[in-house]
Amino acid sequence: MRLIEFVEAWPFPYFLLQDAASALASLTRANRSSSRTLGFEGARFEEAWFVFPLGTTRDEVANRFAPRGSRLAAGQWGKARAAPSCNDGPVTTSRLPTDCPYGDELATADEAARRAGDILRRFADDGVRYGYKANPERGRELVSEADLAADRVIHAMIRDAFPSDAYLSEEQEDDPARLKADRVWIVDPLDGTREFLQGVPEYAVSIGFVVDGAPVVGAVYNPARDELVAAAVGDGTLTNLSAAPTVAETQVLFGRGEWRWGDIPPLPEGTRALVVGSIAYRMALLARGTGGLVFTINERKEWDIAAGAALVLSAGATLTDLEGNSLVFNKPHPVAPAYIAANPALHAAALQLWRSSGRTLDRWNDGCWDDLGSAPSN
Repeated sequence: MRLIEFVEAWPFPYFLLQDAASALASLTRANRSSSRTLGFEGARFEEAWFVFPLGTTRDEVANRFAPRGSRLAAGQWGKARAAPSCNDGPVTTSRLPTDCPYGDELATADEAARRAGDILRRFADDGVRYGYKANPERGRELVSEADLAADRVIHAMIRDAFPSDAYLSEEQEDDPARLKADRVWIVDPLDGTREFLQGVPEYAVSIGFVVDGAPVVGAVYNPARDELVAAAVGDGTLTNLSAAPTVAETQVLFGRGEWRWGDIPPLPEGTRALVVGSIAYRMALLARGTGGLVFTINERKEWDIAAGAALVLSAGATLTDLEGNSLVFNKPHPVAPAYIAANPALHAAALQLWRSSGRTLDRWNDGCWDDLGSAPSN
């Protein structure tokens, strides 16, 4: 694995990040951090990532990281370009009616998401090392110190509040005992690690809670935008789900990987798209009324969408796989099928589009997409 220090000043576009990395390559021999294993599937952090304030110059970077006496050529990095925005302003949606049966669980999910978000913000400010974890099914997957630190906080809070509940997280070894539990927390402490590392503000903490395989509580928090969407199914707090009855009248939420590689469902020409990094964040946006349809033809891990599933169901959406079946969580192999989420009329229209298309499902394989160097930032 290459050892290199990457430098970025959010929200500089990715081509400037690559340029900065090239400019600093000659300095890395004197400044690289020694790799070390942090206890999860041999994840090795052999690349350092540093976030600088907007407007940082090459000279300032060189002065911080170059060996004594070394300097880079003077000159600004260039004018910053903001990432595409899907932000309608900070949102906090987590109030419960007094008769909600999962009020304590929602309160815990809410607080844990916020605390994990504070950790992510700290790493974004101070810099974070990242690496790859081996996955026999998908090749290398990005993981950072921020993922693991956020997961430790979430797990501790849930364990303290509900010690008998099971816990399934992207960043921990799977405990088969969860299969005997009727109450399971399904967590991705940092959904959108790639976006987080690139400084694209489309990542999120995702905390879902399922009972007997059904998602009942979700909290998705984007700390970069200070947006929290948290709800329990049936609590009545999410009331802005798009009512558009057809694809032509709405905006479809796609992932950056899907958009980059053309891995999108059969939709009419001219369909309006909103491209957003984290799948958990896309589901939260849908639940709060930004965009009208999430339609993916790829499998997802349960931790990617458990929280979002609870949110869209709370908002009144229909959520099924591409055969019209409800999604079930806490399976032995924690993979969720391709799915459609939208208001009932739009869901039916999208499902009919799929059935009449003659397409077959693609199994998600994004090995090259998990290489940070191949990922676009816009």
